[in-house]
Amino acid sequence: MRYLTKPRGKGYTLRMVTPEILVGTENPWTGKPFGREIKLGLNTRTHAEAVRLRDIRLGQVRQLGADALAEAGRRSAGRIIDLSPESAAEWRKMREEAEDPDAVDFILTDELERAERAGQGVKAKRFADMVFEGALPLGEAMEMYLTERSEGNPYGYDPLATTTAQNLRSSVRHLRNFLGESATLQDVTLAKADKFRSEYLPIVGKLKPQTIAKHLFSPSKKTRRRNCR
Repeated sequence: MRYLTKPRGKGYTLRMVTPEILVGTENPWTGKPFGREIKLGLNTRTHAEAVRLRDIRLGQVRQLGADALAEAGRRSAGRIIDLSPESAAEWRKMREEAEDPDAVDFILTDELERAERAGQGVKAKRFADMVFEGALPLGEAMEMYLTERSEGNPYGYDPLATTTAQNLRSSVRHLRNFLGESATLQDVTLAKADKFRSEYLPIVGKLKPQTIAKHLFSPSKKTRRRNCR
């Protein structure tokens, strides 16, 4: 039962992870700051009543989150929103948990427009891609790939040699320098990949042809066959 627990012989309790925006703000049910977990007794042993009360409390928590976002927006007037991938993950989670996502979107859109007016248009677009479309930051995508190609992975993929994994990390570091630290997979187009290979690596990176070849990683034939099945 989502967010509901019932110790033996006792009534139902709502337990959930506190939305990040609420951590440290006042908990109206206890008068103390919210911690990392919300735990509220529902004073009933009846399942149907517990579900009803749970839904009421969840709605109240979501409203508190929306109010906290609005207040954070007012406090940050004149400042640009944090456009880091970590911040994007928090906003995406808030949208998913919000009873009224449009209210969250209204606040976020206003913040992104302010960032764009301040000359952060590219970062703002990438941030929006991460929040609204789930675009993966390059660093996160790389770590996911390395996990999938690790020793003993459950997918049956050939594990990467240590030197190959190191070359991949180095390649992504160069790619992020080329595209920007906040770049996502959506930024890696064919045109940009060609420019990265033919211009950035040899001219800006000052890499020799044999070193560039190591950075243009491609999966083994065996792995490609498995992926095509």
